[in-house]
Amino acid sequence: MGEKLSQMNDVLQSIFSGVDEDTVVFVFGDHGMTTSGDHGGETELETTAALLVFTPSPLFPPIQDTGRPVYQIDIVPTVSLLLGIPIPFSNLGMIIPEHSEDFPSDVYVDLQNKFTTAQRLHRELRAHPRPSQEDLSTVASHYIHYMREVKTMCHNVWAKFDDFHINQGVVLFSFTVFLTLLSLFDLDFSVASLGKSFKFSLLLGVSLSLVSMVVYPLPLEFGVASIMNVTLSLSFYPLLLYVVLHFLLLSHHIMYTLVKERYVFEQVFLFFSRLSFTYVFGAVVAIGCGVSLASNSFILYEGDMTVFFLQSMLICFVVQRAQSLSGEYIPVIPSSSSGKKEENIFLEKKFSMRLVLSEVWPLVVAMVLVRLTKAFHACRDLRVGCEATSFIQPYHGVAETLGALADTRLALSCLGVVGVPLALAWWVRYNGHSGKLGVLRQVCVYLGLPLSSLCVCGFWLIQSLPQPILDSLPHWQHVSLPRIVYTISLSTIGVSIFAPLRKSSSSRERDSVKQSNLPSGDGRRLRSEITVRQSLERGDTASLKKGDGFKLQDVESEKVEDVSLKRVGGEVVSLPVSVQLVMVPVLVALWLPLAMVLNDGVALSAVLLALQVYLVLSGLCHSQERSWPVVVLWGLTSSQSFFGFAHHATVTSLRFDAGFVGLRGEMSGFYLLFAGLLVGFNMLGSQVLLGLGLLPLLPLSLSVSKTPTNRLLLTTALQYILFHSFKTLMTMLTASLQRRHLMVWGVFSPRLLYEAAFLGVTHTSVLLSLLITSSLITPSPSTPPRTQQSS
Repeated sequence: MGEKLSQMNDVLQSIFSGVDEDTVVFVFGDHGMTTSGDHGGETELETTAALLVFTPSPLFPPIQDTGRPVYQIDIVPTVSLLLGIPIPFSNLGMIIPEHSEDFPSDVYVDLQNKFTTAQRLHRELRAHPRPSQEDLSTVASHYIHYMREVKTMCHNVWAKFDDFHINQGVVLFSFTVFLTLLSLFDLDFSVASLGKSFKFSLLLGVSLSLVSMVVYPLPLEFGVASIMNVTLSLSFYPLLLYVVLHFLLLSHHIMYTLVKERYVFEQVFLFFSRLSFTYVFGAVVAIGCGVSLASNSFILYEGDMTVFFLQSMLICFVVQRAQSLSGEYIPVIPSSSSGKKEENIFLEKKFSMRLVLSEVWPLVVAMVLVRLTKAFHACRDLRVGCEATSFIQPYHGVAETLGALADTRLALSCLGVVGVPLALAWWVRYNGHSGKLGVLRQVCVYLGLPLSSLCVCGFWLIQSLPQPILDSLPHWQHVSLPRIVYTISLSTIGVSIFAPLRKSSSSRERDSVKQSNLPSGDGRRLRSEITVRQSLERGDTASLKKGDGFKLQDVESEKVEDVSLKRVGGEVVSLPVSVQLVMVPVLVALWLPLAMVLNDGVALSAVLLALQVYLVLSGLCHSQERSWPVVVLWGLTSSQSFFGFAHHATVTSLRFDAGFVGLRGEMSGFYLLFAGLLVGFNMLGSQVLLGLGLLPLLPLSLSVSKTPTNRLLLTTALQYILFHSFKTLMTMLTASLQRRHLMVWGVFSPRLLYEAAFLGVTHTSVLLSLLITSSLITPSPSTPPRTQQSS
């Protein structure tokens, strides 16, 4: 450090030696630094820096008080007055008094007149005899005092934070996150205790809210701000009390259960010792993603770090799957001494590289696709050395620079967009599910969605025309194809969801009617069957009683319909397939307009996302891993796809051009609202797709959940919400603690706004997915079991 200071001293000395008397040199820094090299905080070493002003002319007195602080905002008015130019209007600084102490009187009066910029004072000074130097010094000291007070007042107003409401939000959300975590330990008690403390929390919370409004009076004038303050005051305490009481009830129940059980510590140790490495690694990655949000450097490079975390999770799954396959029993046909094969087949436990590669190759290819999505990352502000690729810009932006490569990119995008609905139609037909769909759903799958993909390609081809030709086209040619895509997508969503839900509801009504019309003996048997089914779903075989008229052996010998089966279109299919036949067309119907509004370049990233999800599900379909690490993988995929769609957590990265797709020049009323929805869907489309596809694709595709239950679905949904809620909580804590940081408005605050939007969209989509999926898998016997009729 001493050598560096000596070097800087030589540089300044060489500069000062060449300065003439008409030049003033200001040497200062924009911030300080701690002894460890940190900067940007609120410590005195980080907020103070040296100021050196030099000129050969006798502008300043030879002896200065070096202990008085000078604010950076004072430099602008001082330099402005020295140059004879007006002070900027928005500047709150004051002139540095030391620069004018030894000025000649005429120069001092001229500077004083320019400084005050008050024409009346100037006329008064010219009309009356010149005042004494003592009077001028008194007036100048008053002006200095006035400017210091005004600067302090403005600083307090501009840098004021509502600490009370900030702390309210952090406390309430912290209890909510911990409550979600505790609910996963005992889900049944958590659901049962939801309504116990509602009335008490509501009455006491409203009372405390009214008291707080009296203690901290709100402004009486009516407006948006006052209405929001009243709403916050009336809603905070009921919500806080409700969450805290539920938290205390659940904590007491869990502690009581642990104390009641014998060998508590041994059981806890046994529980943690049974956790796999993938489970622990998933928890570490989730915590790391949340804690790292406290670093502004992590937020600047969050897209790259998310890809790194996602690839690490995939590598962990590959290693876990390879280890599990290394102990598989492989059939071996031994040969006799004569060279002939014997008929006996033995199972030998040995390692097979071919078997491992056949199982893990989808995950390896998914890792490659994750790496390829980095080509679609956009460059955000404050990031040095970043160059955006040509995939982010639409066709017109790269047609001249890329030439034939732009046409190739457009062709690949069209092939990918058309291939996704065709792959869906092939999956339905190849697996023999066509007869399980109604006529309208078959029309949507085999005709509607492929036609919609062709319309997307047609829209891109129209947009690739030269600009003069594009401007000469009539209005309907600009908007007709996108509107056809929107119409087909909405129709497919409605037909795919509401028709199966209506059939499922009517089936349950018929079953309840049949049960009520059965004789007493058959009714008891049917109720016993339902009880056994519910016990099997929970995995609770110990609660099955003898003598109920229905034996467990009947279920094991398949004398009754399996609880993992459901009637769809007159045929019995597995529950995962029945749910996926409903939700996969919905996801494709949402994916097509998303690819269209992303533009023809970024749409390739959407195609890679679809392939990545398919490969991950294919690689995990035989995994015996618990749902938590898979949920972490799914959450990282949602974050990775956000950055892969050329977005960043900044206001400037909003793609406002998406609002004009299909709405050319129509920005009023409903069209304005729909344009806002398109911009939001462009930004949050990955969260919507992965939130809706969480339950139909994730737990229903794992081998550990071939018999899905509402409990499994609710657990998976809570784990996914917990992952995103923890990230939101850490973002809230970071923004509140770093609110006076140098990067708060450029990095932390926009990240908090985006994370809040992610959480809201994720909650909504997951709850919709849970509602639809649980309605479709609710087990109900379609026909009463056969009984022996009395002679």
